[in-house]
Amino acid sequence: MIKIINKYSKEVVGLGFFLFLGLMMSRTIFEKKVAGIHGITYLVVRLKTAEGLKIGSPVSIDGVSSGSLSYLHYAPVDTDNWPIPYPEYSTGREDPPAGQTVMAVLAMNQDIVLYSNYKIISRYTSALSEKQIELIPGRLGPDTRLENMLELNEKELIAFRKTGILPNKSGVTLARASNYDDPLYSIATVIVENRKSIRRITHNLAEVTDKINRGNGTIAALVNRPDFMNSTNGLLKNVIILVREISDGVEDTRESRATIDFLQSLITITFAALSGAI
Repeated sequence: MIKIINKYSKEVVGLGFFLFLGLMMSRTIFEKKVAGIHGITYLVVRLKTAEGLKIGSPVSIDGVSSGSLSYLHYAPVDTDNWPIPYPEYSTGREDPPAGQTVMAVLAMNQDIVLYSNYKIISRYTSALSEKQIELIPGRLGPDTRLENMLELNEKELIAFRKTGILPNKSGVTLARASNYDDPLYSIATVIVENRKSIRRITHNLAEVTDKINRGNGTIAALVNRPDFMNSTNGLLKNVIILVREISDGVEDTRESRATIDFLQSLITITFAALSGAI
């Protein structure tokens, strides 16, 4: 057996490598794919805009990775703020749409319990990272209640993707989410909205700098006067010399015994005067 292994060592190493690779693929890819088909909860969430989100964006619950974004769907809404299905919208309705919304289907790998004080936000963890969705389930308290949110199974999700029609389930509501914009986009928006003010401030700074360089204006004239500059330099030199002399005087006083001898003499004279009086 050992001779056979030594003879076909290269083939054995290659076979072992491919067996190990197949085992890792089965554990990481195939099993994960099967787990993604079965035992997944699909939560439908409403967004005002899907800016920055994409299929596969991570979803977390209280900071713990718990799923991903499975599907995005744009749809108009009626006066009751419920999405209008594709067939009704395409064939025409008597009442026009009252608005629009974006529905995101979150594929969660665990059951979700949301209370009335829940929060769902989509945000960037940093300026250069991808946007992710975070669920804050909330806490049960005297003023909160358990919310029954719309969840889909695998068949309902497939039907929703084909027809745009959500299943009619009584007593359920659509979860709402807040979408925070890209920080770089927000900064650019602020700059664009205040472009005139920024341009005016920049123009004023340019004028002030130009006046100082050319000597126009009172401050510029003082700054550019040679006698003023010489006087200022002389004053600063005198201040530096005065500070040094004061420092040296304080140091000499600290090291000298003149103050101590004076206090001792004063105490002696005081005691002598008191003794004579007594």
